[in-house]
Amino acid sequence: MKLQNFSFSIIIIICVFSTYYLHSQQKNEQELEALFENISKETTNSEDLEKIDFYSANPLYLLYASASDIADIPGISQISAIRLNNFIQTYKNQNLTYKMLDDSLNLSVNEFLLLLHCTSLDKNKSLENFHKFNIRARSQNNFQTQKGFSDSSFQGSKLDLYQRIKYNSKNVSASFLTDKSAGEKYLNDFMSGGVSYKNEYMKLVLGDFTTSIGMGTLLWRQFGASKGSEVFYPATQTGKGANLYSSSLEFNFFRGLALNYKINSNYEFSAGISNVNRAATIDKENNFVSSIYNAGYFRTETEISKRNTLNESMGYVNLIKNDSNSTMGAVLLYLNYDKEINGESSSLIDGKGGLFGSIFYSYFKNNFSAMAEFSSDNNQNIALKSNFTYEINNLKMLVHPRYFSKDFRSMFGYNFGEFSYPSNEYGIYSGIQLKISNQSQLAFYFDKYSSIGRTFSVPFIVSGADLFAEYRFKQTQNNLYLFRLKYESKTQAITDNYKNRSSYPETKFSSRIDLQNKIGAKFTIRERVEAIYSDFSDNKASETGFACFLDMNFELNEFFDLGGRIAYYSTDSYDSAIWQYEYSIPGIMATSANYGKGTRFYMYMSFMPIKEFAIRMKYAKTQKNNISKLSSGLNEINGNIDERLYIQLDCNF
Repeated sequence: MKLQNFSFSIIIIICVFSTYYLHSQQKNEQELEALFENISKETTNSEDLEKIDFYSANPLYLLYASASDIADIPGISQISAIRLNNFIQTYKNQNLTYKMLDDSLNLSVNEFLLLLHCTSLDKNKSLENFHKFNIRARSQNNFQTQKGFSDSSFQGSKLDLYQRIKYNSKNVSASFLTDKSAGEKYLNDFMSGGVSYKNEYMKLVLGDFTTSIGMGTLLWRQFGASKGSEVFYPATQTGKGANLYSSSLEFNFFRGLALNYKINSNYEFSAGISNVNRAATIDKENNFVSSIYNAGYFRTETEISKRNTLNESMGYVNLIKNDSNSTMGAVLLYLNYDKEINGESSSLIDGKGGLFGSIFYSYFKNNFSAMAEFSSDNNQNIALKSNFTYEINNLKMLVHPRYFSKDFRSMFGYNFGEFSYPSNEYGIYSGIQLKISNQSQLAFYFDKYSSIGRTFSVPFIVSGADLFAEYRFKQTQNNLYLFRLKYESKTQAITDNYKNRSSYPETKFSSRIDLQNKIGAKFTIRERVEAIYSDFSDNKASETGFACFLDMNFELNEFFDLGGRIAYYSTDSYDSAIWQYEYSIPGIMATSANYGKGTRFYMYMSFMPIKEFAIRMKYAKTQKNNISKLSSGLNEINGNIDERLYIQLDCNF
């Protein structure tokens, strides 16, 4: 209790003190949170989150950017990037404004917000002498004691510390970070770093990197976008080659050397090599890998024993041919492991590796575009996905068929579908976006899918359908309203008293109302109400859930933000949980599955005593009713309250 009172005292003192010394402008974190929620499948320190964070602080100058530069901003599709670039190059000698872009191009609400946050139309800016260092340190303190500490299962201290230094210039980027989670032994329990050089023709990355090629069946970033209000971007994403890795997530990145090279206006070449040790669970009796460990925590003897147990060698080559309206490419990927892999997960290959291949094609002209990719794994299992989009006036339409054979495996691939990995699924996704006016937009999608064989968790064919509709209305520059309805149906399995398994269709109906209002120049509020109904086809009682929150953000002056959220939820169980997303500290986005009955509260503050230095704090408290313990296993907490304090320091020069 003394620590809590001390923390609150520090926050209050800083709030009062900073009102006299602040001279910087903060981004609207509520809008950024909505963007992440709409385009990101995962909401931790993913590569897309890092990129939007970077471009938000270092805007891309549109007058000097290429279409590929614009498409590098997560959430902006290649098609939109091409149209933006063509329009800007045509009218760049005029006094371009964002309103002109919005009036002339059929951009989605999210794409337009990304332009506002991540780009600039300044004509007088040049990157010739651009140099910038960013040093970031972040700590997290949990006021309650987890079971792993109380019974000494965790080998390290409670200290949770993340440290990163980044350098960016016109041609050179570099990053180095260390990360220690609570319970781990060392301050540098995880280390990552690398440097990249780029010019007009090439990019060279040395160290840790990720790579995305084609439509991502074989090689993609750690996460892809998910089904949501941005109905087109997730299904039309295309690869961007190798990029420097600067996340603290400890999986699905490579360590070695990668090259993107533009041979001439028609041909591009890329290649990469990597050698890295992965964390895995080893069947010691038979010396094979039963699973890859991606949790990233190495706190207990069991977790530590999984670290660096599987050596992976990787190499790939990629050739792309560009014409005025089309792109054709092919990639060969070679993987080799020092142990046999024999796991049930659809994310794991079978064996020690081998050769994978993919060919892809895209076509774009006027109002029509098409993409397709055909892939084969190391055992000649096949995968095929494609998309077709058409635009007429303010209406966009998309169809996205996909097929991944039952045994197709891709360790680093991405599937925009129901299952996270490209395997054991076929389906067709259809999306519509209607821009009724610059103030209103209607988004709709329907996804029908099925597995080809049983899945890991359900020993039957899994089929389902998703139906989604959302209407956004911006009454004025300061007021935004969102109305959403969603229907989901999916095969689930149940076990009876005799341990017999049977299947049944589970259906969920959910609705959301989201309101954002800016009162004056400094104060913004946001309200959300959500409801969910789950039906289990007479296998158990139906469930309902309800959640709501109120956000408040106050810009005390140009360089100071103070805000918070109070949320209430009441659901019958985890099966009717309602997820909420939180982005109040740049670089990290938290998620919480709200189920049972309880409240969640957090407050945050951000200030810059000088232009080059920023301090951000967040205090969060979750309280559940009618329970005696929170979480489970070694993360279990006695009591029904979980309180955490986050402190982040950023230094830019």
